[in-house]
Amino acid sequence: MQPSQPPQPQQLPPQQWGPPPAAAYPYPPGYYPPPKSDGGKIVLIVVVVIVAIVLVTIVLSAILYVLVSGQIGGPGPGPQTIGIQHQDTSSNWVLSIVTVPSTHALTTTTFLMRWPSNSSIANPPGQATLQSLKTASGGVHYFPITGSAQTELRVSDVITISKSLAYTAGMQITITDGQTILWTGVL
Repeated sequence: MQPSQPPQPQQLPPQQWGPPPAAAYPYPPGYYPPPKSDGGKIVLIVVVVIVAIVLVTIVLSAILYVLVSGQIGGPGPGPQTIGIQHQDTSSNWVLSIVTVPSTHALTTTTFLMRWPSNSSIANPPGQATLQSLKTASGGVHYFPITGSAQTELRVSDVITISKSLAYTAGMQITITDGQTILWTGVL
């Protein structure tokens, strides 16, 4: 070695894995951290949605109530049933009218009697109006309290059903006014 030359630095052996990696970013390039969660805003949104749902439900209920309330009627002017006292004499079954809470025209009030064995309609009289039963039909006769000129059902009117025909105990009687059943019972 010669004294005039400075010593040569020692060279490092080549690395097997290549150059060192570049500085690592906390997130990949083009990726930004998500915004911080704001719990107050989420709670506000949830409350607003719930209030909106409740309001929509109330408004729809009110609309339906208004639409349907006109369709629903009350029970009308009092009870629609009549009171009948049933009597059994040696020759007739007698149905005496004891209460009539509202008026019922004899032309729309009907009498219907069914056989107990198969519920078929006893014919005659079939389904007859009380007006037509002022004249006896098939052993059934309606007697208005004030006479044949009477036009509506009244207390003390009487319907008789003759026992001289094939009618039997257990026959079902129905008295109606239109679609309203006023009384039903059995002989």
